[in-house]
Amino acid sequence: MQIADPHILSTELVILESICEVKEYREFTVYKSDLFPTFYGGNQIFVKEISSKSLSDWETIFDTHFEQNIFKHKTFNFVSTVGHPDMIREAKIRGYDYGYCSYMSTDALQLFKVPKDIEIVRILGSEGTADFKRSQKEWTQYKKFLQKCNDQEWFWKEGFRKQKYITSSLNIEWFVLRKKKSKKILASLGVFKHKNMARLQDVMTHPKHRQKGYASLMVRYIINYALNTLKSEKIIVQCDSLNHAHHLYEKCGFKTEFELLEMMKYPVQPSLNGHGS
Repeated sequence: MQIADPHILSTELVILESICEVKEYREFTVYKSDLFPTFYGGNQIFVKEISSKSLSDWETIFDTHFEQNIFKHKTFNFVSTVGHPDMIREAKIRGYDYGYCSYMSTDALQLFKVPKDIEIVRILGSEGTADFKRSQKEWTQYKKFLQKCNDQEWFWKEGFRKQKYITSSLNIEWFVLRKKKSKKILASLGVFKHKNMARLQDVMTHPKHRQKGYASLMVRYIINYALNTLKSEKIIVQCDSLNHAHHLYEKCGFKTEFELLEMMKYPVQPSLNGHGS
């Protein structure tokens, strides 16, 4: 059994704390955001220890803390990834998506070379923010992108508002990769420092420009930026353990420290995950 490192986990919880009201109980924590009730991954019950409760028990607790006419989903994260076979079987029957979220870290400087026609720059000012938002809106038009977000209007409107709010709260720095002399964004990611660690946030590549090495180039660039400029001792990233990005991070030197079990039920069950990131 992998034990969740509280220091690494804090880079995730600080994101939730920036937009959520937090209520601590002995066995679990409630994260609730009245500002963003459709942020399904953020409005959740976080179970801090091994529990004998059934999924029905946890659903009752969820409904106690979240008004059902406003919060029309259910999300649970379990810090222990063992001892849940009965609950997983119950979750399948009841229409939940579930999976394991890997928390990965590295402290190794990267060797890489940025091609002469490519630049990686930090977004600054209102013009840069406008370009970033236009790019995100464009990306949602592609079916490949919708594998990550089924509701394109939610992503570039409500999702961008949430992203902007968290950015302001945590001082996230956003970087984009593009061709020189072009405003077309090909890849982007955010990074913020929490205590002595840096956390990568929302690593994305334009749907038409995947499999070109842009994401790995950006990740390697930001790893070095976090170590050299931000003076971080460790860089943290979180991703679905079955996502292709997991392999990308491994190639960039990240190693899995621990996993959390996440269960999520949407108001109308989509075929693929939506607002949970």
